[in-house]
Amino acid sequence: MPKRLKQARLLRGLSQQQLGILAGMDRFVASARMNQYERGVHAPEFKTVVALVKVLQVPTAYLFIKR
Repeated sequence: MPKRLKQARLLRGLSQQQLGILAGMDRFVASARMNQYERGVHAPEFKTVVALVKVLQVPTAYLFIKR
């Protein structure tokens, strides 16, 4: 998931902080949280995944496909 999340974010031209904020995270933690998700340090809860894919305009499965 980390690689696909970063890939989708970059394709949308968003920073980690922008994506986090658009997905409903507090602006003070958005960048750090997204960084942890993209590095695979932590995995987001499913409700966060749903918010992220809505912002990124990709199907949920997109984030979980290994490539």
